[in-house]
Amino acid sequence: MTEREMAALEYPFAASEIQWRVLRATKDKTKGQVAAFVDSRAIQKRLDDVLGRENWQNRLCTVPGKDNGSTTHICEISIFYADRGEWITKSDGAGCTDIEPIKGGLSNAFKRAASMWGIGRYLYNLTDIWIPIKNGKYIPDEQLPILAKQYNRFVGQYLAAGKPSGETKPALVPQSTPVQNTVNTSEISAAHTPPENQSRFHAQNTTAQEDSWRITDVQVSKGGSGAQTLITLQNPTGKSFSGYIRGEAPLKTGQSLRNLKVTKKNSPIVGNYNIVESYQMAA
Repeated sequence: MTEREMAALEYPFAASEIQWRVLRATKDKTKGQVAAFVDSRAIQKRLDDVLGRENWQNRLCTVPGKDNGSTTHICEISIFYADRGEWITKSDGAGCTDIEPIKGGLSNAFKRAASMWGIGRYLYNLTDIWIPIKNGKYIPDEQLPILAKQYNRFVGQYLAAGKPSGETKPALVPQSTPVQNTVNTSEISAAHTPPENQSRFHAQNTTAQEDSWRITDVQVSKGGSGAQTLITLQNPTGKSFSGYIRGEAPLKTGQSLRNLKVTKKNSPIVGNYNIVESYQMAA
């Protein structure tokens, strides 16, 4: 594994990939301390995108105890180092969870083993966040944009401090994977609007553009597969385009974005449309 790949593994996840859980509540159950995490699928995708599916592997095992409370699940994640011609393995474990004890325990072990490789480890520094909660254990929907804003602020400070090293983002794919229908933001014209939940948004390897785009409109829609945000952007020359962001993006009109990574897609029903895979806030 190269230093570039290591930096890409460690790079913070987008706010749309972050999930939250309540750790504990106040005595009156009105406020709770929450923690951010990424699920196993996001970690698997990060490993696939950065290293290639053939260059990492995992092994799971369970050490049974007399009950769920004393049972331990262990995960090993191995990465192939081509320059050394060998696999390097790191591992960690977790106990059973209250819901789906075995599945939950194995998933937590996988996430902890990934942290040993630096994936998502930065989230341990995102602490002491308290919000209003429902019934002592649920995060209200209206708190999610607030949490996303706090997360983006934390990531900005984290990256400004020079962590992780390197500037490589994780939007990498193995060379053997074909990349089609990718476009530069300088070439984008206004896109057709796809119907809600028309497609899944898969990250692809696109080139970041340095030009600045001002947000002129933001529309959030919610459906059976989750929320999505449609943003309309305009650059200093007057050229504009619209694109979708998966999830409820913490954006508003008047803000400026740069380093946009956009994938152009096509539907036989609605024609061409754009997916904004990633972006940075402009100063």
